[in-house]
Amino acid sequence: MKPFFSANYSAARALFRRSAESAGLAFNVHKHPLLGPNEEELSTDTVLIGSGDARKLVVLISGTHGVETLCGSACQTQFLAEQKWQALPSDTAVLLVHALNPWGAAHLRRNNEDNVDLARNFLNFDEPVPQNTKYEKLRAAIDCSEFRGLERDRADQIHAEFVSTNTINEYVDAVMGGQYQYANGFAYGGNEPVWSNRLLGKILAPYSPSAKQVRVVEYHSGLGPYGYGSAVTMQTGEDLERVRSVYGCWVDAPNDTSDQHAERFHQVRGHPTDGISSAFPDAVLSAIVLEFGTYPPFQSLRALLDDHWLTHYGDVRSQTGGEIKKKILEYHYPADPDWQQAVADRSSQVIEQTFRGL
Repeated sequence: MKPFFSANYSAARALFRRSAESAGLAFNVHKHPLLGPNEEELSTDTVLIGSGDARKLVVLISGTHGVETLCGSACQTQFLAEQKWQALPSDTAVLLVHALNPWGAAHLRRNNEDNVDLARNFLNFDEPVPQNTKYEKLRAAIDCSEFRGLERDRADQIHAEFVSTNTINEYVDAVMGGQYQYANGFAYGGNEPVWSNRLLGKILAPYSPSAKQVRVVEYHSGLGPYGYGSAVTMQTGEDLERVRSVYGCWVDAPNDTSDQHAERFHQVRGHPTDGISSAFPDAVLSAIVLEFGTYPPFQSLRALLDDHWLTHYGDVRSQTGGEIKKKILEYHYPADPDWQQAVADRSSQVIEQTFRGL
């Protein structure tokens, strides 16, 4: 395993903290109310480099989706260890948010302790929530209680029939786009801001009065070409133009209907970008997701659906449970040194782009 890459959440958190201490930096611990699978403490940790009242702020976030934490953690830890931030001007600060969804990180789940997909939770819940009518057609198949058997065979047939009568993109949108009606369902967005959502707002609030230019890199994994970090933004219009001026014209913009590459990634409602934008109402925000590709999307989606079954109907301590967890980790964090090296190199490149022009 490459330096900075850890085998599990506890090891990643420890390495992140040691890297901060070695660089002479303090870390703040935001303790989660629940424990990990081995009764270990869980937390989101933050490190600030520079002044808390800097006019320019770079935010690096890992672990919005829990199982994807290890990839982003390695990138953050590498950044701390290399100390390239020492050349930054005095008006620029860097905030690292490590393991935003620590419960999901420790339990190897995409979702949080409430079965909420955090990347669908940043909505104004005083307003009507989005409706995903296509999810309804697949709900029974997704919530199949059998892992194998006749019921599973019927569920698989429902999936196949949906794919045969709709486009692949429509199928992925139906399953992954987010739904707000079924708390035990897949891609559930919640009915109120969850712990990690509220915490991110508290973490960012002290910097809002002074920060006038904010750039965000949020680390994800599981979609896109193997070993490549695709830059994706949820911003549109003039914000999209500005993001592309920083990171290149090839930045994907799934929420922009005019984007010719929008089909590569899918429209997202309730993304953390929306929460970050609300936290910095007076700042110019340029935010991207850095999505590192692993395996073909249908394989990754199948692994997520299997983990959904395991959470609600299976036994994580069983052989089947162990196999599912092993697969979901591999599909978001391949045990491949070449993949890890590609992640490290691409992260360094994107961070350099982020600092350029500040």
